[in-house]
Amino acid sequence: MSNTGTFYQTEGRARPLITRQHLFYLLFIIILTAFSLMLILPTPYDFAPLFIVAGLCFVLIAFRYPMVGIFVYLLIFFIKPNELFQISVPVPYERLVALIIIVRMLVDMAFVEKKIPLYRMDFGILAFYVAVFLSLLGATDLATARASFDIFSKVILVYFLITRIVNSQAKFKSVIWLYAFSVAFLGVYSSWSYYIGDYVTAQGIARAYLPGGGSYADPNSLATSLILGIPFMAYLIFYHRNIFLKIVLAAMIAACVWTVVLTGSRGGMLGVITVLLLMGLFSRRKLGTLVIAIVSLLVLAAVAPKEYMDRFATIAAYDQDDESGAGNSARGRIEGLKYGIKFFLQRPLTGVGMGNFPYHFYQEGKGWFNPHNMVAKLISELGILGIIGFTAFIYWFVRILREAKAYYREKKKTSHFIYQMSTAIQVALLMLFFQGLFGHNLYRFNWYIFASFAAIIYNLVKYEKESETPAAV
Repeated sequence: MSNTGTFYQTEGRARPLITRQHLFYLLFIIILTAFSLMLILPTPYDFAPLFIVAGLCFVLIAFRYPMVGIFVYLLIFFIKPNELFQISVPVPYERLVALIIIVRMLVDMAFVEKKIPLYRMDFGILAFYVAVFLSLLGATDLATARASFDIFSKVILVYFLITRIVNSQAKFKSVIWLYAFSVAFLGVYSSWSYYIGDYVTAQGIARAYLPGGGSYADPNSLATSLILGIPFMAYLIFYHRNIFLKIVLAAMIAACVWTVVLTGSRGGMLGVITVLLLMGLFSRRKLGTLVIAIVSLLVLAAVAPKEYMDRFATIAAYDQDDESGAGNSARGRIEGLKYGIKFFLQRPLTGVGMGNFPYHFYQEGKGWFNPHNMVAKLISELGILGIIGFTAFIYWFVRILREAKAYYREKKKTSHFIYQMSTAIQVALLMLFFQGLFGHNLYRFNWYIFASFAAIIYNLVKYEKESETPAAV
């Protein structure tokens, strides 16, 4: 039995609650009703039924085919069109799409699977989520802590939606492609905006950013987002044999790397170097991959605008101010770690509360400041419980990926899609740790989206192992 089938099954063949025939009849009735109303309603209300029909059709289709719903929801989650294009929609469409998926998921659990599935990765996710929640009990600025917790809860919800709906290798491939295309789109869109004059000026250079605002719109955060998508594009190249797909993916990587240059982010450029070297080290053909990586970096240095390379060269200029060097930047990160330890000692068990580091730093008379250091963020805001929860999260993360790769290595199937994606996640995970040295990325969504990928990998490998085991007589 192939592992392209679903990894959770019920005994016998369960009849779907909404069949294709039911769906066809419902859509037919809805469309006829809408056209009838269009003939009755006066202008401009005559087109209102069309929007209602579109919404109802989506609800029915997403309920019958939940992957449609998860695709639309992830597209909204990754791209954030309301922020990117500054679209003002009176209907909370993102929440409505999530609600449809949740209802469908609960119906499956209650009437089809007749159980609540729990996966290995869930224990790590829940351990950290509980630690984050408990940090609210000791939060000084409870309003900030609750606002941060609400945003974080949304990310955890996405984890549970992905892991419960994406139950086959084919669906997993489609989600990986969606993520890769979303990252590439943000890179291309940011570069295009830069060249038409929509950029920010900082540190004496024009810097690309993600127009529309949002949590990850500034140049440094944009660079981080693009770098974290590169391993998935690269390992899709290694997996696919189709030359056209390889060319498309290579162009996507080139667009992301070029946009990182235009952001003027020193950490971003260092991240590009690091991710290329990591992929070389993880490759079966280490020497050849490292040579390609080094040549690519040399070509990039040769074609990149001089002002951006000069900006990157100041990364080691610790005797200069931050307008041209990295002195203040490095000292700020060291100071963030120092105060992170101080705040941890004040409330060692639960920390000062999620998102509360800037508030306590302000109380020290230092102004509003985030530590730019993941370790400082973790120990100061979440305390010992947070350290335990995050350690459990990383433990399951690493264990799942290691076991999956060991299984396919033993089978001599290192070109398998799951093996390649496990390696991509390992590289991305190391990049998150690396970027955490000079960024407060503890709550960044990538940790938890990649965790959902790991959970799916675990279930697919488990299903394939069970398929190989002869049934008991």
